[in-house]
Amino acid sequence: LPCWRFWHAKPAAKDSRRNLLRVPTGVLAFRARSLDSQAYTPKTRGPQDARQRKIIYLVRHAEAWHNVEEKAAETKALLSGGDAKAANLARRRALANPVFLDAPLSEIGTKQVMLTADHFANLLKGTHYQPPELVLVSPLERALQTATLLFPNHPRILAKEILREKRTGLPCDERKAVWELANNFPQVDFEDISKADVASGGGSWDFQAHLLETNADVAIRAKCALEKIYAESATSIAVVTHKGFLRELQTGPWARLLESNGQELPAVFKNAEVRVCEVEWIGDGEPRVHERLLQDATWRPLMTVEELSSPQASAYKRSTSWPKWEAFNTWPHCMSVGVSSEAAEGDAVEAAWKAMQDQLDGVCDFALVFGDSNLNGEAVAASLNKIRGTACVAGGSSSHGVLTSKGPGRLGVLGFRNMARHIHVGQASGAAGPGARVAGATAARAAVRRTMSSKSPDLLLLSVAPGCEDDVLQGIRDVCGDVPVLGGSSADNSVRDHYRPGSGWQLHGGPDGCGVLSDGVVIAAIWLAWDSHAACFLSQCYAEASNEGMITKADGRLLIEIDHRPAAEVLSEWSGFAFRPLVPYKLALEENGAVRIVQAKRILPNGVVECFGTVDLTRVTLMRAKASDTSGAAAELASKARQSVCFPVEGAAVFSSAVAMADLPDMTVLQHVLSRELPIFMCCFTLGQQGMHHGVALHDNSMTNIVVFG
Repeated sequence: LPCWRFWHAKPAAKDSRRNLLRVPTGVLAFRARSLDSQAYTPKTRGPQDARQRKIIYLVRHAEAWHNVEEKAAETKALLSGGDAKAANLARRRALANPVFLDAPLSEIGTKQVMLTADHFANLLKGTHYQPPELVLVSPLERALQTATLLFPNHPRILAKEILREKRTGLPCDERKAVWELANNFPQVDFEDISKADVASGGGSWDFQAHLLETNADVAIRAKCALEKIYAESATSIAVVTHKGFLRELQTGPWARLLESNGQELPAVFKNAEVRVCEVEWIGDGEPRVHERLLQDATWRPLMTVEELSSPQASAYKRSTSWPKWEAFNTWPHCMSVGVSSEAAEGDAVEAAWKAMQDQLDGVCDFALVFGDSNLNGEAVAASLNKIRGTACVAGGSSSHGVLTSKGPGRLGVLGFRNMARHIHVGQASGAAGPGARVAGATAARAAVRRTMSSKSPDLLLLSVAPGCEDDVLQGIRDVCGDVPVLGGSSADNSVRDHYRPGSGWQLHGGPDGCGVLSDGVVIAAIWLAWDSHAACFLSQCYAEASNEGMITKADGRLLIEIDHRPAAEVLSEWSGFAFRPLVPYKLALEENGAVRIVQAKRILPNGVVECFGTVDLTRVTLMRAKASDTSGAAAELASKARQSVCFPVEGAAVFSSAVAMADLPDMTVLQHVLSRELPIFMCCFTLGQQGMHHGVALHDNSMTNIVVFG
């Protein structure tokens, strides 16, 4: 590395606490906010207890026949050379046709509702959002059709006059008489509509001039409707209404209250569009309204964030001479990523390395390399020896490949240039057995002894065989103290493949060449350059079921008894079906007021449950996992990490739970949400995750951990 980097190194007086200041760590717990709208109140909830939340699903009706004709008339006017004013006049002439009185859905409209119903089912399946307890609907036929198709056989569908479309005097905005509607939709309660007809002497369905409404009138009506909706005892409500009503709701009563979480959503809804709104009251003030599109809510629901451990503010301080964010894009890239799905190991390594190197402004001097466990680790190492030059390498196997900012693949390479003053890689075998502590110490000693610096490294990146990670971390502490550690346990593909025996491996590469281990530990010790920064964040996402008990007998990673009964028998009762290794439940253990999540691995004789982490005698709660817990927590973690640090983030390495990844129907979902927060990233899927908690390196399960660089 250039000598000027040593010249500008920090003074020795500040270096004694350098690892604490240069690589801060934080631990975050995420919880889907939608859970707080349910009746069950978990004991781990914090200050948000005083808050009240209600979920409102806003729905615009699907395409109706008058929508088809108005679009056709508008298009014809524009093609004939008319301007926008002429097109609007043509549209209104088309809508004035009496045949469109209370127009029903078109054929396309019916298909739109069915497609939306599928997407809504995905929301309920993949998240903790609950089905609407109550459906409120406009009494116009197109809205009634949409509601009954979207929520078939729902026991409480109530037609409400206050939700109807703006009264323009056009036939399409007027409804049929209540007796006719009741005959066509027997599953809908029309009591409110009957009262409105009686009170108006029939005027509620037979248009009269004094009933004409302006946009301001609709906004007032929308405000009144909201007050009625807020007063309902149901915590989840669907409202099926019209474009005009929803537009005035968005620009009127909700204009100051809407929080779209970085996305500017238009006030005008599309046909059959659903938006998920979380309405939150704190005290007696006006509510806050968090609004999301249906697809965004499915894969990135709102999360409540609890900081279990956070670094001191000084850890994030930077020099006043630090360049502004706007200047960052002009700097040479110090990170890049490459990914390949080639079947042959040599082809995969060559393609991924070349893609990484082509984006890097200079020669790579360190790379994280992770690949599908079905790849032959020795072949990967041999291929790297031919192409890596003098770059140090660390990595290992990842369940079913990797995910990067460029997409998923069988093998990924996250390359660095000029990030560090020194990088050294150490390794040792025997990390999965009784000699795990010795192996951890041996690898750590090999990683730190090659440098002339007497200072501790700023960061240790870890790849370790599963089984005895706690002992390995203790061995690392014996040598390096509490230097920040982040990493994962090498995974095979058994999580999705019914726990068939796999072939995880750990990859190392240094001056002596590249190699692989099957039961080892690989440590990359990093001394950051003066102008490079990193920060580590650990996270867990929890959602308690209503079952809990006390662990009364355990031994290491063996869960033997819960409430003095065989653990497997209790878990079977809690889950409602015969316990098996791969279930959508995890276990939350209470430790010092915090929650630690442990994933069950397999059943041993006599009802003993082997877990992926150590089990203590403490209170245990059954967790229920949803796909959105993984994608939503990962996205919020990346967002929180980027916002917390005081340096521009160029990229990140992410270690995510292979068990949680198995909950996702498609890895590209995770790519979509992470790409919104991180310009460059590589995510590997491991059987366990290691990181810092209150300054001590710990092993855990079902976490998503991230180290950001800049």
